[in-house]
Amino acid sequence: MSSEPSAPTNIPSLKKSVVLSLYSLPGINTSGLPEDGAIDFAGLQLVIITSGCMITGKPLLDDYEPSSSEAMLVLIEASLKAAKKEHQDTFKYNGQLSGNDGGILLRDVTIRYALDYVVTMPALFVFFDQILAITVGDRT
Repeated sequence: MSSEPSAPTNIPSLKKSVVLSLYSLPGINTSGLPEDGAIDFAGLQLVIITSGCMITGKPLLDDYEPSSSEAMLVLIEASLKAAKKEHQDTFKYNGQLSGNDGGILLRDVTIRYALDYVVTMPALFVFFDQILAITVGDRT
């Protein structure tokens, strides 16, 4: 009697892989692509649905240079990097966390709750396990 092999426990979830794939879209190098009907990848924002709200924002990609008016964004990013390094040093691992652990950092964030209650903020860290659905959209 053969049994199905069990999935390894140290791999990222499918949800995490999909979210990270969509997260990287605005960073795609479009030089050399035809401009007729081409998508403006840099203008895309993530649209995330959680159990309590809809979150829209732009991924904070490595090549993004915050302006002097975005000091909070720089502080949040530095804090998250320090926390990740401390976590990796404490638990002795390299690379991605397994399963749904971790999250993504967004900038220029708008959170829309029911009854048109809207909150904006310079940055937000969204944990993977809070995401129910995700897509990309144009900022316009």
